[in-house]
Amino acid sequence: MKKFKLTKLIASSLIVISVLGLNPIAASAEWKQSNTNWWYTEGSSWATGWKEIDGKWYYFNSDGYMAHDTEIDGYKLGSDGSWMQNTVLATVGDEKITKDDLNKVMNQYDNKLKQQYGNDYATNDSIKAQIEKIKKQQLDNLVIQKMLLKKATELKLNPSDAEINTQIDAEISKYKTQYSGQAQYESFLKQNGINEDELKNLIKSKIITNAVEKDIVKNVVVTDEEIKTYYDKNKDTIFTAGAGATVAHILVADEAKAKSLKAKLDAGADFATLAKENSTDPGSKDKGGNLGFVPYNTTKLITEFVSGFKNLKEGEVSEPVKSQYGYHLIKATGLKSAEVIPFDQVKDELKGALLQQKQGAAFNSKIEEWKTGLKVKYN
Repeated sequence: MKKFKLTKLIASSLIVISVLGLNPIAASAEWKQSNTNWWYTEGSSWATGWKEIDGKWYYFNSDGYMAHDTEIDGYKLGSDGSWMQNTVLATVGDEKITKDDLNKVMNQYDNKLKQQYGNDYATNDSIKAQIEKIKKQQLDNLVIQKMLLKKATELKLNPSDAEINTQIDAEISKYKTQYSGQAQYESFLKQNGINEDELKNLIKSKIITNAVEKDIVKNVVVTDEEIKTYYDKNKDTIFTAGAGATVAHILVADEAKAKSLKAKLDAGADFATLAKENSTDPGSKDKGGNLGFVPYNTTKLITEFVSGFKNLKEGEVSEPVKSQYGYHLIKATGLKSAEVIPFDQVKDELKGALLQQKQGAAFNSKIEEWKTGLKVKYN
């Protein structure tokens, strides 16, 4: 039985509030001073960009030296280099979400961004938009988290203390197992700028918000009629597979050459022979121009090329097809008709995908509804 992946369905938009990014850090870290300034060691290297140390935020330049008495990314740094103020980014009723809150969440991306873009990633103009997008997403998550925590109390959805403590103990045990002992576990906490009590509070918040999320979507269902309607509407696109042809081509630089070769083919010349003698495509010329079986809905080849062969009959050769690479003569053989995946083979998978989609829509709708009542405000 053919397994069919519903890759074109939109994934659920339920927001999952992560606890922490699990990024190990070197155990040895300390302040050091030269004649001119301070820096902070991280194993055999030094800190760059923003770094939380002992509850305070500092900024280290690309050479490792601490910035002070200046402003970085809108944050004012004092003479000791620490961030001087904690700007409120959003409010949920009377509760505030500050830059400090956001920076603690963003700290989990620090190692990943360093590995990918280098220690000075914070000053890399090419990824500033990407970082800002992550910040916005994480700020939205913090707002939603506070909303869900408030609603949990209002709707009396908080799990019992016993249930929460049992789940917290299980999660802490998983972390300790993952980090192979107490020393690595403590390094993990230090890297994320928290202690174990703060980790437990994060896990507790996640347990409570999950309970509210489940309550929001508890009555969301997908009927058999909805599944069949979606299937019928998309049968010729999402649920159709296999249509295509075995394709060969001859690529030349100019149209006159292409037309000359087409005349020879029309007169009975062998396509594979002409491809080997004339094609400028190094990947296929020695194979007589053969590209193998190509689906009509492929996105791996340029549009002009696909359009040039998708309507050819068995054994037919196209007129010269122009693309950015030159002029193609394309031959199609072994034409295969589309195969529609039977409804019964995709029904269960489709039901799950549609349910996720409806749950995401219900969740987002409820969040927007609650924002007004909870007086959510972004600064």
